[in-house]
Amino acid sequence: MQGFINIYKPSGKTSNQVVVEVKKKFNINKVGHMGTLDPMAEGVLPIAIGKATRMFDYFLSKLKSYRLKMKFGISTDTLDITGNVLSTSDYMPTLDNIKKVLPTLVGNIKQTPPLYSAKNVNGVRAYKLARAGKTVELKSCDVYIKSIDIVGYDAGELTLDCTCGSGTYIRSLVRDISTALDTVATMTYLCRTNSGYFDVSSAVDIFDYTGKLEDILIPITQVFDWIPTVDVNKLQSTRLCHGLTQPCNKPDGLYFVKCDSELIGVANVQSKLMKIKTYLKED
Repeated sequence: MQGFINIYKPSGKTSNQVVVEVKKKFNINKVGHMGTLDPMAEGVLPIAIGKATRMFDYFLSKLKSYRLKMKFGISTDTLDITGNVLSTSDYMPTLDNIKKVLPTLVGNIKQTPPLYSAKNVNGVRAYKLARAGKTVELKSCDVYIKSIDIVGYDAGELTLDCTCGSGTYIRSLVRDISTALDTVATMTYLCRTNSGYFDVSSAVDIFDYTGKLEDILIPITQVFDWIPTVDVNKLQSTRLCHGLTQPCNKPDGLYFVKCDSELIGVANVQSKLMKIKTYLKED
């Protein structure tokens, strides 16, 4: 069995705990998640089952959407409310000032990851070094923020909706917003509401789910509906599965290959020749 599950990760659980729960609940071994969520965060966590784990590189849209809350007047070492307090401030920015600052953080920007993050520093995760009290210097990275929209602002707590590209840290965004406003802030809430094909409206909490896997399993071809399908006969399928090329009159590009309705894999067609790029036939 293979495909994707649209999981709703609850706050307090790690992304790895979700994977372990899926394995245990459905008695399967090959499971992977796409895009780690911090334990504090909740929301969409796409899970791949079986050979669907080979499809992560095919996602066209790397955009993800979040609902977040940030509280002004306090900063922490983790950049969220779970950390140790580093500093405080009585200054609360006005809504007008916030509206002026947010556009400066939209687009292609430089962003420094949080010290407490999974970034590698000479082969060691940054959060492990930070927890050990070691000095960590993280280089800024190029990230893309498509939009930041104000949802509400009350009693020093700002609620935002943000859509951004892969590699963006929302905790760092909170820090950068407060810095631009000459104050401090920390993230108090984070929910990923969308990750490409996967939306929070149809996500399932695997820790509460009692149904069957097949009832929530999304076929690979449905998730990648932009890839057309080519049907081949058994002889052609055998050739392709052995790594051989097969004549094809389709335009150059990627295609799902099926034989008698069975998914064989993703093939690349170039100069009228087809060759399997990613093998997906179930064992």
